[in-house]
Amino acid sequence: MTKNYHFFPVRDCLTQFASIIFIVIKIIVLYKFNAFCVFFNFINADSMKHDGYNTFDGSDDSPLSLHRILRGRVLFPMEQPEGRRRAMYQRELEGEQMNNDRKPSAADARTARRHYGTRPENTVLRSLSSGNIDKPAYNVIPTVVARSSSLAIRRFGTFQSESVFLYFARWRSKVHYYVELIHNRFLSEVRSCFAASCLQMYRGTAGRTPNYIPKFKQILQMLPLIIRYLFYMLLCFLRGRKPIMDFLFTIKSKHMYGVPLGGIGGGTIGRGFKGEFCRYQVIPGMYEYETVQANQFIVNIQNVENITVYNNVLSCMKQNEKTLYNWKWDFPANQAKYTGLYPRSWTEYLIPELDIKIICKQISPVIPHNYKDSSIPGGVFIWTVENNSSEQYFVSLTFTFASGNGVSSYNTDEASCEPFSLNEGGTDVSGSLIHNHFKNMQCTYVLGGLIKEGATFSQLNFDPNSNGMIISKSLNLFGELRDMQQLNQNSLYMRGEEVACAICIKQCVPPNSSKIYEFGLFIDMPKIKFPKSNIEYLRYYTKFFGENNKAGPQIMHYSMTNYKNWEREIEKWQNPILNDPLLPDWYKSAIFNEVYFIADGGTVWLETPKENLNCIEETDPRYEYGYFGYLEGHEYRMYNTYDVHFYASFTLAKLWPKLQACIQYNFRDTVDSTLNITRKHLACGTYGLRKYKYSVPHDLGDPEEDPFNLVNAYLVHDVSEWRDLNLKFVLQCYRDYILFADQKYLTDMFPQIKNVMEKSLSMDSDGDGMIENSGTADQTFDTWIMTGVSAYCGSLWIAALYSTVQIANILDQRDIYEKYSIVLNKAKEVFNTTLWNGDYYDFDSSGNPHSKSIMADQLCGAWYLKCCGVTEEVFPLDRVKKALQIIYNINVQGFNDGQMGAVNGMMPDGKPDTFSLQSEEVWTGVTYAVSSLMIFYGLREEGFNTAKGIYDTVYNKIGMAYETPEAIYSKKAYRSVGYMRPLSIWSIQVALDNVTKELLDD
Repeated sequence: MTKNYHFFPVRDCLTQFASIIFIVIKIIVLYKFNAFCVFFNFINADSMKHDGYNTFDGSDDSPLSLHRILRGRVLFPMEQPEGRRRAMYQRELEGEQMNNDRKPSAADARTARRHYGTRPENTVLRSLSSGNIDKPAYNVIPTVVARSSSLAIRRFGTFQSESVFLYFARWRSKVHYYVELIHNRFLSEVRSCFAASCLQMYRGTAGRTPNYIPKFKQILQMLPLIIRYLFYMLLCFLRGRKPIMDFLFTIKSKHMYGVPLGGIGGGTIGRGFKGEFCRYQVIPGMYEYETVQANQFIVNIQNVENITVYNNVLSCMKQNEKTLYNWKWDFPANQAKYTGLYPRSWTEYLIPELDIKIICKQISPVIPHNYKDSSIPGGVFIWTVENNSSEQYFVSLTFTFASGNGVSSYNTDEASCEPFSLNEGGTDVSGSLIHNHFKNMQCTYVLGGLIKEGATFSQLNFDPNSNGMIISKSLNLFGELRDMQQLNQNSLYMRGEEVACAICIKQCVPPNSSKIYEFGLFIDMPKIKFPKSNIEYLRYYTKFFGENNKAGPQIMHYSMTNYKNWEREIEKWQNPILNDPLLPDWYKSAIFNEVYFIADGGTVWLETPKENLNCIEETDPRYEYGYFGYLEGHEYRMYNTYDVHFYASFTLAKLWPKLQACIQYNFRDTVDSTLNITRKHLACGTYGLRKYKYSVPHDLGDPEEDPFNLVNAYLVHDVSEWRDLNLKFVLQCYRDYILFADQKYLTDMFPQIKNVMEKSLSMDSDGDGMIENSGTADQTFDTWIMTGVSAYCGSLWIAALYSTVQIANILDQRDIYEKYSIVLNKAKEVFNTTLWNGDYYDFDSSGNPHSKSIMADQLCGAWYLKCCGVTEEVFPLDRVKKALQIIYNINVQGFNDGQMGAVNGMMPDGKPDTFSLQSEEVWTGVTYAVSSLMIFYGLREEGFNTAKGIYDTVYNKIGMAYETPEAIYSKKAYRSVGYMRPLSIWSIQVALDNVTKELLDD
C-alpha cells in the first residue's frame, strides 16, 4: 500500500495553519502557557496507543470488515487476518518505546529509513499494511511525529520553533504551580490529539478519529464561540467540574464493544467482543472506559483421574504482565466467535484438542412492555459445555470479579466481600456480594450461580492486583476453589481498597453430552443522589426488590428462576422481524442492536420522589412508572435532550410507551415555568435566563447538577428562541395519542400545546402564517445557520399546525381549531411558493449561496405526519416524491459512492455543502428518518439502500457497534460516540407496519 504526498495549495495552507493555531490555543489555555512541554516533547508510541488509527478503504481487508451478518445478528470473528489487524495496531504495538525526554537522533531516522523507506508517512503505512505488528517498529511513530511537527511549523514559514520555545519558557516560572494540578492523563490526551493532527496534516490522510479539524471558513464562523467555549472549559477545570460537552478531550472509539450487560435504568457494564468487561456506567450518567483485568471467566478441565488437562481464561484479550500473570491468558483468536443481537449475545470457544465446545449466552432482561423485569440491573450468563469426545471430563467454570469500576478516584470507602446463599422454591443460588461506595453512594456487585444436583459450588476471595496464584493453583490441583492456606470460614470475607471474588461451578460432562452452567451479575445501587440535588432518589427496580441495599440475593434468585421466560418474551418480540424473508439481514441486525442505547445511554429510571407524588394525579404515568432519563450521548451529558429525543422517541413509543409518556409529562410540567438563573450563552455572548416561560426546554438537566429540576443544562444557545423545540412537543403529543389512543393524555397536554403554539406563532415576524428563522443556528442543527423561511423548521411548523388542528378537533376546541386552520392554509402556501424550486425545497430563503443546499431532512414535518398515520395530502405528494428522489440521487448516491447514508447538505452541483461543520456531516439518526420517509412514499428500495449505508459504515467499516456516533464525516472522522438519535431506526418499522396495514386494508 502506497500513499502520495499531499501538496497544499494556498487555501489549504491557510486552513491547516488555522488548525495548528487552534490546537496551540487549546494547549495554551488548558496548560496556562505551559504548552511548550507538550509542543516540544516528542510523542512516544505509548501516547498514541489508544487513538485507534485505521485506514479504511472499504475493501474486504479493511480493519473492521470483520463484522458479518448471521441470521440477523452481528458477527465478530475473533481471529483477524493480517490485513485486518491494522485496526489494532496502535493498541497492540509492542516493543521498546522511545524515551519522551530525548529527541529522535539522526541514527533513529537512519534506522527508520533503512527498515521502512525514506518517506516518514511510508514508515507508518508499511507497518500498518504489512499486518506484522510484532516488528520492532517502536522508532516509527516518534520519528514521524517529530519530523511531522517540525514540518507542520516550518512549511508555512511563519515562525521559528526556537523563538516559540523561548517565548513559552519565559512564562514557565510564573505558572509552574498550575501544572501540578493537571492530571497526567490530560497531558497524554493532548499529546495524542496533537500527534494525530500532525500525522493527518503530513500524510494527507488519517483513520477515523473524533479530532476533526474544521475548515478555515468554519473556524472563522465559529471563532467567537470557540473563544467563549475555551474560557468555559477553563472555568469548569478550576471549579473541578466536567463540562456537559467536552470537545477538547473527546472520547475515542476502541473498536471493541459487544452487547452491554444490564436492564434499563439501573446501570450497565459493557462487554468487549473478545470477552472484556469494560465501559462501566454505574454512577448515574457517567462512563468509565477501563477494562478491569480481574473480571473474567476461566475454564478448567480435568480427566477421570482428576488431572488438569486444560486451563485458560475465556478471553482473547492481551495479558497484563503486571497483575494476574499466573493465569493462562490469550485464548486462541481463531478458535472463538462472537455473535450479538441485543439484548443477547453468544460467544463460542472451541477446544479442538479435547473436542469440546463451550458456548456463553449472555441475556439482559430488556423486554418490551415488561417494565418490572426490564428494570432489573444486570443479566445472566448461560454456559453450555458440549463434550463431543469419547472421554469423560470434569469441567469447572469460574467467574471472577473485582470491586470498583476501573477508576479509584470514585471510591469513597473501602470495598468488602461477603458470601450469600438463598434456597427458595427449589431454586438454590449462592455467590458473593462485593460492596462499594461510589461518590458516597452504596453499590453492591452481586455475583452468583445456580447450584444444581451433581454440581459442586466453591468460592474464594483474592487480591485483584496479585499474581493470581491462589486461583490458578487451586483450579489446577482440585478443579475447584479452595483456600490454599486452609483458613476458616472467615476467609470468605474480605475488606480492602480493592478486593475481588471468584465463584466456581464444577460438573462431570460425560462423552457426547452437554451440561449447563448458570451465572449472574447484578448491580444493586438502590439509592442515588445527584451532586447538586437535595433529593435521594430510589431506582425503579427497588419498587419490586426493596431499597435497603440487601436485595442482591433476591434479584439473583428471581433472575435465575425467570431468565427462560425472558428469552421467550425476547424471541416473541424479535422473531416476526427475524423470520420475515422480505427484510434484509442488515436491517434485522440494526433494528435490535441499536436498542442498546435505551439501557446503555447513561440511563436512569427512578421512582417518583414521595414529596412529588402528592402533586400529581394517580392517572399520571409517573405515579406508577416514575422518572425516566437517558443522555443525549455518552459524551453529551444532558438528560432527554428534546430535539434529539424527537427522533429517538420512536423506540420508546413502540416498545416502552409508558416511559415515553413519563418523559412527555416531565416536559409538560416545565413549559409554564421560568428558571430565574442568569447565565451567559456561548454562541452569542449575551446573558439570559436558564429557562423562559412557554418554551419547551432543551433537556431535563445534567447528572452533575440536579436533573429533573434544573433543566436546560445546554448553554451554547438561548434555546427559548429555538424554532423546533415547541413544535416537536406538539408533534410528539399527537403521535403518542395516535399510538396510545389515550384521550386523557391529550387532554392533559392540551393547555401546554396552546401555550407553546402561541409562543411559536410569535416567531412569524411578518404575519404571513410561516415562522422565520433568526439568522442563527436556532434548531437541532446547532452550528448550521438558517435565515428566513427554512425547509426544516417550515415543514415542522406545518406539521405542528396540522397536529394542533386535529387535537383541537378531537377535544372539541372550536376556537383553536378555526384559528390554526387559517394559519395552516397560509403557512402551506408560503412554504411551497417560497422554497419550492421545481426539484426540491431550498434550504432557506436567505438568498445566500448555501440557501440552495439540498438538505436531507428538509421534509422532517412530512415524516412525522406519516408516522402519525396521516393520509391527507398536507404536503403535495408529487413534490415530496420528487424531493426524495433528488435527496436519494445526490445526498445518498452522490456522496461516498452511496455507501454512507444521506449527507446533511449537498449543493446542486453534487458537492457537499461545507457552509458549516454539520452541513457536511452524515447524521446516523437523520438518515434512518429519511429512509423511513422514503418507505412511506413507496420508495422502499431507495429507503433501505439509504439506511444500509449507515449500517455498513458503523458496523462493518469503522467498527463502532454498540457506540453508534451522531455524525460521520466523508473521511477521517466521526463525532459523538454512543448517541441517542440512531434510535430513530424504529420509525422505519413504523413505516413498514403502516405500509403493510394499508395494503391489507386495500
